[in-house]
Amino acid sequence: VIGLRGERSVLDERIGRRVARMWSDGFPAEVERLLAVGLREGPTAAKALGYSQAIAQLDGHLTVAQAIDETAAATRRFARSVVVPTRPPGGVAPARRPRPRGPGA
Repeated sequence: VIGLRGERSVLDERIGRRVARMWSDGFPAEVERLLAVGLREGPTAAKALGYSQAIAQLDGHLTVAQAIDETAAATRRFARSVVVPTRPPGGVAPARRPRPRGPGA
């Protein structure tokens, strides 16, 4: 098993761009359709990253900007929680991921 490690600032920026793109690509509308077929009744789906924030936005508890910011922050926290420590146990060898090149990287 190989673990990838990158610069935290690069990861944070990519998370921010990805979350903003989710919203601009219609994620809240998708969540609204799922709510109509029982998303709230599911034991975990409504609590998943992004879904709880989109639901709060649709319910009028968050603005679009707040929902995006809270989703990005929650995703950054999640990403940090799964980072492999410097000396990984169980044979995981950390490897540096090359910096992405080109547009949209």
